[in-house]
Amino acid sequence: MAGIKRRIFQMLGRLVIFVRPPEFFGEADAKIRRSATVTETRKTNKKTTKRLRGDVSMTGFNKRVFEMLGRLVVFAKAYPQFFGKDTLAGQAMAVIEAAVQKLLGLDKSLEGGSAAIKRSMDDRAKARAALRDCLETISQTAKGLKLAQFSMPRGRSDQTLVSVGQLWAEHAEPLQQIFTDSGMPDFIEKLNAAVGSLQGAIDDQTFSKGARLAAASAIEQTRGDALSALQRLDPIMNNLLRNNTPVLAVWQRARRVEKYSGVKPAAPETQPTVAET
Repeated sequence: MAGIKRRIFQMLGRLVIFVRPPEFFGEADAKIRRSATVTETRKTNKKTTKRLRGDVSMTGFNKRVFEMLGRLVVFAKAYPQFFGKDTLAGQAMAVIEAAVQKLLGLDKSLEGGSAAIKRSMDDRAKARAALRDCLETISQTAKGLKLAQFSMPRGRSDQTLVSVGQLWAEHAEPLQQIFTDSGMPDFIEKLNAAVGSLQGAIDDQTFSKGARLAAASAIEQTRGDALSALQRLDPIMNNLLRNNTPVLAVWQRARRVEKYSGVKPAAPETQPTVAET
């Protein structure tokens, strides 16, 4: 339901509210707002989900690398004799250990950023619906008063709604008495509050996305530092463990990045053929 049909629906809804007893007003208004909010939230969630699919996270390859680095730290604790503080092996392992601790913190920041984005999406959808309802009410009232400067804009982006709301608040100042006589005594205050709520929600979502992007970028950098340290450490460990095959096998197993793949079904057994005599 969009355009003229949606505005007609809202007009009919307001008429129904008007003729009902006062005790029904809050219930009807809440139903209309809930319906608009749910619709906008679903649309926004779908768009944001698509945008976030390509983001870096501690899943997939990053998770397998993190698990591998954790195994290396466990190996170093089990065989401390190979990782003296002043040795090249010890220095490389120190970088890996620091990376593991940093990745733990970044993973929490990443998850927190995702949750903050979802919360800001919900807040933004509610603020958008409230501001749009406020603007449409002003526009419909102005239309009855033959005030053409309050026509709804064609663009429906959030920033357009904020800009229009700010502009209308300025233009409505000298006309406040006319709107008050039309049953809207405090519409400018409500309009400014709705504009501020949507702009605040936009800023919160922008900040949350920036924080999540920063955490994702830091994960990439930290992973790269750890893998560079492992590249230096690998030949050292191969040299140190050349004559210690069991421990070398443990090291090689620990430093391998697991590859997750589906299990192929076993081939059916074939019955041996019996030659006829």
